[in-house]
Amino acid sequence: MTEAEWLAATDPTPMLESLLGKLSDRKLRLFSAVCCRSLGRHVLDKRTAQLAGTLERYADESRQRERVLSKFLRTLDEIRAEQESLYPLPPGLPGWMTMARRIERAALLEAIVLACDPDDPQTAAMGVSLIAERSSHPGSVRNNQAAFARDIFGLFAFRPIAVDPSWLTSTAVALATSIYADRAFDRLPILADALQDAGCDSDDILAHCRGDEPHVRGCWVVDLLLGKK
Repeated sequence: MTEAEWLAATDPTPMLESLLGKLSDRKLRLFSAVCCRSLGRHVLDKRTAQLAGTLERYADESRQRERVLSKFLRTLDEIRAEQESLYPLPPGLPGWMTMARRIERAALLEAIVLACDPDDPQTAAMGVSLIAERSSHPGSVRNNQAAFARDIFGLFAFRPIAVDPSWLTSTAVALATSIYADRAFDRLPILADALQDAGCDSDDILAHCRGDEPHVRGCWVVDLLLGKK
């Protein structure tokens, strides 16, 4: 995949395929988590919302592996049990239509849970395509996922991007830390100004901070400044 194709991509699957073996488990987990969380409350139920949040925390706190894995398996079992309980089908057309909607939702919830698998982040990240396939608006979901991939994985596959230590002023580091902790991505343009004041001349970094695409936990610029892999 070329850089131009990466920047124009509207489907995360070929993007991830081009980076196989090059991404950290942490980055993959954050990507899976945001792809789930972005579906919103009208799609997620309480269990899947909590699971996505737990996976996101696990990305930065791998010591919680057993607890996260247990929650993942329990949620998956619950959703599959619900699918089995849908049978036998109620009689008549209304019953069939209701059943179809329930099965469709159960299939989507299962895809969300599978994308939150903490033990196999690479397969889970690739599995986000199932979320799009089983959603009511697959095109827009894929487009959002591609934007998340650009924000999290950056442009490192196409050229090295490094931070000059002189750019890491107390102001810049404090801003990056607060952006990460508070999900305050509206502060990224301010971070760009602070970096530029410190001598940053990286067009990639400055343009990303000031760009219009969505920014999420794992944003490659914030991670780069904080030394996160």
